[in-house]
Amino acid sequence: MCGICCILGPKEKIEQHDKNLVLESHISHRGPDASNWTSFSVSEEISATLYGFVLHLRGQLTMQPLTDQNGNILLWNGEIFDGLPELQEDDNDTEALLTALSHCHTDEEILSVLSHLQGPWAFIYWQVERKQLWFGRDVLGRRSLLWHLPESLEDFFILSSIKAGSHKYTEIPAVGIFRMKFENLNLKTLPYQLILHPWKEAVWPMTGENLDDVLQSNPNIISGLHPEILEISSPTTNTFLPSICKDMPSSNYEHPPTDKLDVSYLDFLLKSDLGLQTEAEKLIDFLGQSVNTRILNQIPNSLLSSKNLSFNTLSKYNISYKTCSSGDVMEPFSNLHCGTDSVSQLHSIEESNPDHLVVSEESLPLQENNSCDSEHISSETKVIDLHKPTIYLGDANVAILFSGGLDAAVIAALADRYVDPEKSIDLLNVAFASPGSEQQQQQKKKKKDKRNNGLGDDHTTSADKNPFLVPDRLTGYTALEELNPRRKWNFIEINVTKDELQEIRQKRVSHLLYPLCSVLDDSIGCAIWFASRGLGILGNGPNKGKLFYSRAKVILCGMGADELFAGYSRHRSSFSKDGWQGLIQELQTEVNRISARNLGRDDRVISDHGREARFPYLDEKFINFVAEIPAYKKVDLTLLRGIGEKLLLRLCSFKLGFTKTAVQPKRAIQFGSRIAKLENSKEKASDVCTRLKPSS
Repeated sequence: MCGICCILGPKEKIEQHDKNLVLESHISHRGPDASNWTSFSVSEEISATLYGFVLHLRGQLTMQPLTDQNGNILLWNGEIFDGLPELQEDDNDTEALLTALSHCHTDEEILSVLSHLQGPWAFIYWQVERKQLWFGRDVLGRRSLLWHLPESLEDFFILSSIKAGSHKYTEIPAVGIFRMKFENLNLKTLPYQLILHPWKEAVWPMTGENLDDVLQSNPNIISGLHPEILEISSPTTNTFLPSICKDMPSSNYEHPPTDKLDVSYLDFLLKSDLGLQTEAEKLIDFLGQSVNTRILNQIPNSLLSSKNLSFNTLSKYNISYKTCSSGDVMEPFSNLHCGTDSVSQLHSIEESNPDHLVVSEESLPLQENNSCDSEHISSETKVIDLHKPTIYLGDANVAILFSGGLDAAVIAALADRYVDPEKSIDLLNVAFASPGSEQQQQQKKKKKDKRNNGLGDDHTTSADKNPFLVPDRLTGYTALEELNPRRKWNFIEINVTKDELQEIRQKRVSHLLYPLCSVLDDSIGCAIWFASRGLGILGNGPNKGKLFYSRAKVILCGMGADELFAGYSRHRSSFSKDGWQGLIQELQTEVNRISARNLGRDDRVISDHGREARFPYLDEKFINFVAEIPAYKKVDLTLLRGIGEKLLLRLCSFKLGFTKTAVQPKRAIQFGSRIAKLENSKEKASDVCTRLKPSS
């Protein structure tokens, strides 16, 4: 994961341009391990400056922008998991890709290299030989890249992972590879021309319609660009958007009905239908390969220097540290318990005395009780003030956004197969306090004190004591109980108050969500930002209740499962209205528009913590495999909610050892975490969110 930015404009303007425009955008948070910039002349009138901020995950640490001996320059924000034969296991993929592109002398050669890459990516490439600027995003849109299109000859053309400065931006549509040329132009309005090389059989992601048809009916649909400025050229030679299998079930094919949400029904289906059992086994294998790929392609924390680990992130909260022995570092937070708002307490400690915070770096082997233990703390521990409370720093290389839902639970079970058994895995579970919960809890306590003759808290329920026991917290613990008990799982309770939500939204999240601005984007974006920060209360093991920080640079996310396995209510509507044909068409539309499903937003939010989002369900090989399975083997929407949708994935989860989780109905993160309607119960998801004030 990296932060990349290109600013292109008139020479006399760009030479005076303040580099703080980039630095103040917080783009450096995306790449805490290295940064650099370079400027060059594009033509007699135009110069460009490229900025790169690197999150080091593979091979040797490589500065960006990366320049070869001929002057070609690459900014790369992505992972190449396949499709580049030159890339070896220990290679840095930025270096390998620049080498491959440097050997290309024609447009067709460059397009061939880029269109075969498998993995999430966004890139900017200056081809010095032909004075052309190439850029784009992968066909699934898994990495963010925004553009600001100049409104005059004096304005800048900007490409950036996140908004930089006060300019207006839009997301670059993931419809192909863009090329900008500066020579042999007949244009009077702008000193460059854009050429789009669409993906083979490209569709417009907003609607799923054929791109050629959309451009014919609306030539300016791509960010309002006039055909004189944006030329549509030859398509790429390859694409990874599959066609959904259109096979229909036989007239007598049906599953026996059930009126009970019971896992025994899944057991029955597997035993009575060998075809389903085979498909489930194959699916586990394909998805397992995807998870394994996303786990293996990174450098373990143990091989990185401490300055590039968690302390880089903790410093963003004004926490300094020093090195000393570990003798006195195990001071617990006496006033913290499961469900306490850890972040607010951390802030209060900083404000009162920012030097009085202890940071303990774990180096912990596998424990049967899945928890930290003081005797396994490393002999060299990073601390602040030996007499104050401890923040435990996890040793996991991998974290999972973990609501306890079906999609995340399956990923966790498969990660357990491939992560070193001596290593821990962090489970990130976010919860927001219900509106007015503090006042409500006080009122409840007074009433119960009266009823219980002053006994008070001894007779309150756990829900009364803890306003963060939201649905996702409860299902998270349920799923944790069904995971491998021999693995060291760190279940991190990330508890957020309304005050902290409002503060962080204005300081950080609104800037990252831009250009999106709906209530839904606000709810999901804020929930993911807090979850991926990885700072909360350890919820399991002997050190339950301690403040804990995940150092994992890779976060596995379950996005994409609902689109592939018919997990949304709209799929039931399509099936109810038009049967299997309607459902198959809806599934095809889902695949076609997946790049418009806000993966760029999720990338911007998660990367703000110097972490990388990886999506096992959106692996190219896995998507193509799932697309080839007939719809009636993946789903049966005649069955109960909690069984019928994502049926094949539920069968997989049962085979992986889940019982309660296997029949858990879908619940979106904004509802499960209780962030939805936290501040305004009357607003709709599609409304413009008035709380997202434009960032400057």
